[in-house]
Amino acid sequence: MVRSLDQLNQLIRQRENTLAKRLAWEPSDTRERLVRKVQNKLTKNYAQRDFLTGQPQPFDEFNVRLEVVETDNGKRGNIWVDIYDSPLDSTFTGGDPLIANSTFLDGFGTNGSGRSWRKQTRTIIRAMANGDYWNGDAEQTLLVAGSKSLAHVLETFDTGNVSLFIDPQVGDFKERRENAVQIHDQDFYELC
Repeated sequence: MVRSLDQLNQLIRQRENTLAKRLAWEPSDTRERLVRKVQNKLTKNYAQRDFLTGQPQPFDEFNVRLEVVETDNGKRGNIWVDIYDSPLDSTFTGGDPLIANSTFLDGFGTNGSGRSWRKQTRTIIRAMANGDYWNGDAEQTLLVAGSKSLAHVLETFDTGNVSLFIDPQVGDFKERRENAVQIHDQDFYELC
């Protein structure tokens, strides 16, 4: 939906007020999920406003995309991350090493042979973008993961979450994951 700048500013004010109210709630999983949801909407609204005004956005932006593509060797599932590195935000600087943590959940179900399951979880944790990958532009698109098995997960599981962390690159991979700083979290209520 195309909005005028005034309508967009009013929507942003409403969402900022909603965010402030939710941040005042007692900490809980529900509160965190609802706060992230409003923050993700605000991120998109700020980008829309920046586009309408021609001003650079004052924060880094991350958008995770899931896709299943048909290849010569069958289906392949991919997780992509679009990154905008704002010159006004130092949370992420183009070229920082990253760790991606992807978790996909499948609820109760029955397969074709009548066998049932309670819940299934698939987690993918990958160090990514470690090296000279940033070419100087403010925007980059990175492939986090891609495989045939991921295609199956994206087509059959119910929900997912992808989180991005700055990789401290000190210690073994377990220590790096424990000491990584989260910079983005995105829920998916519908997969591919």
